Amino acid sequence: MTATQQDLFDTRPSKREAELYALAEFMETLLYNSGRWLTRADLKAHGLSERDCRHGCEYAEGGIVYGQSGYKSTRLATTEELDHCINDTGSREAAMRRKRMNYLRWKHGRTS
Repeated sequence: MTATQQDLFDTRPSKREAELYALAEFMETLLYNSGRWLTRADLKAHGLSERDCRHGCEYAEGGIVYGQSGYKSTRLATTEELDHCINDTGSREAAMRRKRMNYLRWKHGRTS
């Protein structure tokens, strides 16, 4: 398969990415219209799986916050709720970095 110069610089989202952005938009609208936190069980009633919820939150580009209460539109979130989400995201990022470093140590410690 060959790629033209134009194909190399095509920034349009793939079909799957377009679907995920549409999912995020649907979820964000649903959360905004509800005016409150929605749990995964609440979102399941609207046809969203747990995986859909994770993807929707990720592809909403900051438009959805998450926490112990579930998911909420960022437009409705308080400063405190945003702070909790930011701090939790930072903690998860740090944990993933540690996990990556541990895998790298194992990989480079092998003598195959």
